[in-house]
Amino acid sequence: MRRRIKECDFEAVFAYGECFRFALRLHDRWGYEIHGIRNDLDPTRWGHVWAVKDDGKGIDIRGINSEKLLVALANAELPAEVKKVDIQEVRNLIEARGYPRDLSTKLDSLADWIVDTHERFNGAKPTAKCLREIFDRDNNR
Repeated sequence: MRRRIKECDFEAVFAYGECFRFALRLHDRWGYEIHGIRNDLDPTRWGHVWAVKDDGKGIDIRGINSEKLLVALANAELPAEVKKVDIQEVRNLIEARGYPRDLSTKLDSLADWIVDTHERFNGAKPTAKCLREIFDRDNNR
């Protein structure tokens, strides 16, 4: 993982192993749901997950796309059922990796930086209406 980061192979990092973390960062920042598809060989495992904006578009390391396209890219163009993913399950899967704290922090920061600076994520941030709902929700806790 550190080699992939050093080589700036961010798609390898977040499409092949850390898609959970990428989606969770978007959930934690803006409250997006996480959707995914199950692994064909082991239906108890997730094959790929992504965050879902309020307009229904999915966000993963490749950018902002329809969920249909995300499924096709992740599943060799074979159909798969999209399911809502439990946030606590995502947190548990990330924790189970057992990464050292510094690597985990680096991956979180890297995911945030990619979304905040790469042009393919223009439009990833919630709309003003959605931001207001998040602010109100957080202040009412």
